[in-house]
Amino acid sequence: MPLTWTPHPALPPLTKSEMLSMSAEKILAYYETREEAIAQEKDDPYRHGFELDTWKLADKELKTHSEILLMGGNRAGKSELCAKRVVQCLVENPGTIIWCLTEQ
Repeated sequence: MPLTWTPHPALPPLTKSEMLSMSAEKILAYYETREEAIAQEKDDPYRHGFELDTWKLADKELKTHSEILLMGGNRAGKSELCAKRVVQCLVENPGTIIWCLTEQ
């Protein structure tokens, strides 16, 4: 029975050449681990979501600066980074009020 790989932008399925170099047990273990990670991310993106490597750079700069400029094209992850950090701040600081503003 063929494996049906759930699409994910950061967790690619194994390639045919990778699978040819692995045992069936290792392929199945990778598949099950990957599918579980995708299911957990869908169920609870706050605790199990994927973070881009560049987000670490933004976090590092925010330790020494009160503001940073995020630049990038469409679908670059800017809004997702900000949304996740707002949620983290709210979870870690109960009772906090945060305003998220934009201009047109």
